[in-house]
Amino acid sequence: ENPSPDDLFDVGTVASILKLIKMPDGSQSIVIQGRRRFRIKEYVQDDPYFVANVSPHDDLLEGDEIEVAARIRSIKELAVQIINLSPNLPSEAAYAIQNIESPSFLVHFIASNLPIELDDKQQLLEALSPLKRAEMVLEHLHQELQVLQLSEEIRSRVRSDVDQQQREFLLRQ
Repeated sequence: ENPSPDDLFDVGTVASILKLIKMPDGSQSIVIQGRRRFRIKEYVQDDPYFVANVSPHDDLLEGDEIEVAARIRSIKELAVQIINLSPNLPSEAAYAIQNIESPSFLVHFIASNLPIELDDKQQLLEALSPLKRAEMVLEHLHQELQVLQLSEEIRSRVRSDVDQQQREFLLRQ
């Protein structure tokens, strides 16, 4: 309700509001697009809202473009596998992922949509190295893929067990 500067992260995202959506229950939701990362240098006002001096939180320039490209290819492949295994994600999302050309945009887009804890997302946001961020996203994608594969295996076993029980029941009839 009443946050203090200690309750806020030092690194955040400048974002533009793209759309305001009124929900059926009367609440509102917004669609935003991140523009760039920033780091808070100091708070200069706290009432009626916070105002801070900030500086850009830009990527470190790294020379190994081939390694970044390899990570991006792996991220795309894993993301497509996850989309194909996820019943809640439209198959068109795989096409969209494949057509994202900017490595930075791809990593940020996938990171923002990963079902991970807030602290993990914050670590991704704070990482200055694009290669490190890509590795972190890959690690989370691997974990998500393992969860989805295990879930699919469990669903398959349950279906098989139910089918077997139905056959046995029909044979007894």
